[in-house]
Amino acid sequence: MKKFFESGLAFMLVALVWIAVGLLSGRPGLGALGVFWLVLAIAVRARSTKKQRPTPESQRKDDAT
Repeated sequence: MKKFFESGLAFMLVALVWIAVGLLSGRPGLGALGVFWLVLAIAVRARSTKKQRPTPESQRKDDAT
């Protein structure tokens, strides 16, 4: 479950729901809230991929073995 939130997929799912509700109800404010969640999801996903990127030193150690 932790990976689901760290990858940003949970926030993308929430964004999808809010955008769909905004489109179906005709209330643009709800769609704008969905865009907010989508931006948040992209930021979380970028931050998590930045943390997971291997450093050049760890790549050299992996290549040596």
